[in-house]
Amino acid sequence: MQEEYFNEQHQIVELYFLLVAKYNSSIINYKKFLLSIFIANFKHKNNLNDLDIYLEIKKTNPKFEIEAKYHIALYYKKQKKYKEALDIAKEIPDNYRNIKIIMAYCNKEIGYDEFAFKLYEEITNKQIEDLKKEEKFNKVEQDLRVTKDRFKNDLEIWKYIKNEHEGLSEIADKKINKYNH
Repeated sequence: MQEEYFNEQHQIVELYFLLVAKYNSSIINYKKFLLSIFIANFKHKNNLNDLDIYLEIKKTNPKFEIEAKYHIALYYKKQKKYKEALDIAKEIPDNYRNIKIIMAYCNKEIGYDEFAFKLYEEITNKQIEDLKKEEKFNKVEQDLRVTKDRFKNDLEIWKYIKNEHEGLSEIADKKINKYNH
């Protein structure tokens, strides 16, 4: 009876969040929410530890495989099992969350200082590049604001930047998406 009630509540919450996620078009948050539901179900039913839960999720839910691998790598890192964490982290795409930081830290702890240094350098260079793009975007945006009569609002400025400044289109897309949602 209690199990049936729990499953019914789970379905109601999942449907509600699906509606909210569609309304906000927030797929990432929806996936995180679904993952948290799976975790709660496993803890409720099986009394498993975090590692076992993520291993089970990785096996049974392919749509959460990368997220589960990320949490497994994080778990191993916290347990100071750096070799295992590094092996799992290598299976995750380089652009996923802060996986490169985890990989660099594990490489350093294992003694692969050269690999760790390369990863830290790559992370730093990417951050510097992003900052430079952001600065350039802000400068272009500010220059366009001076000619305010040409544009009705920020959205038009960002669309103009997206179309006219190729290197800044990614930042413009982010701002446009944020504006639209």
